[in-house]
Amino acid sequence: RLPRRGRALLAAALALIIGGALGNVIDRAIYGYVIDFLHVHHEVLAWAFEGGYFPAFNVADSAISVGVVVLLWCTWREPAA
Repeated sequence: RLPRRGRALLAAALALIIGGALGNVIDRAIYGYVIDFLHVHHEVLAWAFEGGYFPAFNVADSAISVGVVVLLWCTWREPAA
């Protein structure tokens, strides 16, 4: 259990990571693969990327990535005990 005081950001980061992981697990269990939310083809971003391809991602992957960044930030700003 997390202490209540000053841990809301840490709790939000853990919730994003766990929620994103569960979303991917549910997709795998139901469909057999993770459903991509956004897939941008080379015609749209050819000017921005050398290969003209931007990787596909989904909301769950985004939640995991944001959660990890926030978790690392919380860990970095936590004073050494």
